[in-house]
Amino acid sequence: MKSLKIICIFILTAFIALGGESFYIKQGNEELKLDYTPKKVITDSAILSRFFDALQIDLVGVPNSSTRIPKRYDKSERIGKSGMPDLEKVKSLGTDLVVATLFSKNNIKPKYDMLNIPSFYMEVETYAQSKEAVEILGRAFHREERAKEILNDWDRRESILIEKASKQQGKKIAIIYGNGESFFMTGKQHFLEELIEKINCENVVTSLDKNSTDKKSVPFSLEQLVLLNPDIILIMPNSKTKNGEVFKESFKTNSIWKLTTAYKNDAIHIIDPTLFRMSAGVNSIDALEELYRYVYGE
Repeated sequence: MKSLKIICIFILTAFIALGGESFYIKQGNEELKLDYTPKKVITDSAILSRFFDALQIDLVGVPNSSTRIPKRYDKSERIGKSGMPDLEKVKSLGTDLVVATLFSKNNIKPKYDMLNIPSFYMEVETYAQSKEAVEILGRAFHREERAKEILNDWDRRESILIEKASKQQGKKIAIIYGNGESFFMTGKQHFLEELIEKINCENVVTSLDKNSTDKKSVPFSLEQLVLLNPDIILIMPNSKTKNGEVFKESFKTNSIWKLTTAYKNDAIHIIDPTLFRMSAGVNSIDALEELYRYVYGE
């Protein structure tokens, strides 16, 4: 019996030494299983790079991006634009796994397949999906303890905010962006909708036609905004609005803004698009706290 145990241990040790480790990751309908543990991992997504950083996972390649790439990857190879990597560079790195966003799958997966590079596609567009992604990546890359720390802290901070918000008088919020001439509001399918609901507030876009609210963004006019009359107006600048200057100018030249409760209460704020334009990913709890501060001033 003792001899049998020794033989089993020897076989297991040899199996591991010969690279018999496995890798498994799954989210929804996406699933990938490898018969090895990937050592040279890249992501072509700036949002996903922040998940890997939080979980203390090294990457050999990250995208060029106008948004922040964590300092951990200062020495990692830049592989091109998010969702549009330089495939020759990806190949030259000896990449054995690419983790990308589901949004880019249809365009880029056939190219990775041609290079025989395994790829996995994650969905992190919502607050809930972002929490889920921490657990999924932590388990796949054997960072379970670190993932647990992140999620415990996340849950603690979220509980505090929800408790505080439950004691507040809820607000009607309009979150808008545009170029000073054409305006859009974030719709019910936008990442921010979950955050708005968590802090006991209402997105004024819900008062518009239901078909419009099933979208991520909803075009509207300033006349409509006056009718919706939000308590708070949060504005996300983009490259064309130069950090909000165009919006600020429009406040001066178009007096219709002044009819809103938000204007009368000096509750029109320019907000950081890094946290609010799209999913904040692993920084979603930071976005929730920031939104709370804008709305309730605490």
